[in-house]
Amino acid sequence: MTITLRLNRRFMFVTLFACAMVLLFAAQSSVKSVTAAPTPCPPLAEPRITQAAVEFFEHGWILWMGDTRQLYVLTMTQGKMQGTVAVYPENWENGMPETDGAFVAPPGLRQPTRGIGKLWRENPSVRGSVGWAIKDAEGLMMVITQQGDTLWLNGDHNAFKITGGQWQEFYGWPRPGF
Repeated sequence: MTITLRLNRRFMFVTLFACAMVLLFAAQSSVKSVTAAPTPCPPLAEPRITQAAVEFFEHGWILWMGDTRQLYVLTMTQGKMQGTVAVYPENWENGMPETDGAFVAPPGLRQPTRGIGKLWRENPSVRGSVGWAIKDAEGLMMVITQQGDTLWLNGDHNAFKITGGQWQEFYGWPRPGF
């Protein structure tokens, strides 16, 4: 078995650029005031790499993190590539049903499966916020970095920044309907 790991240079550049801009702004502010010292960026944690899955929905994404078995539900705000985030434990196990025949997707859409599907089926709030799946979940290796209270998730085709209960997409491949 071969595992290919793709580290995205744009993600690393954006992270370093954002920190540099904070330091530059702080340095310029300190020139005006002798008593003000530059505020350094919070330490950038060592990135971790984990198995992950990303599923695109009508109104957002659900991300599965293999190392923590957590599901991140990213709900878009009025079609924008930003919005609210909620985190749930993933508790699907092999042998459990992957789908439920009681949920019939409209034409062109699909019912999510496995752990993402279990959360979606059992939680009406999640189901109502993201809608139906547009395509099947993609498995990938995700790079996760934390800087202060900000979490950076860098996948194969998307990079997300999460701060508190809010998220925004940093880049993504073009998608139908956007």
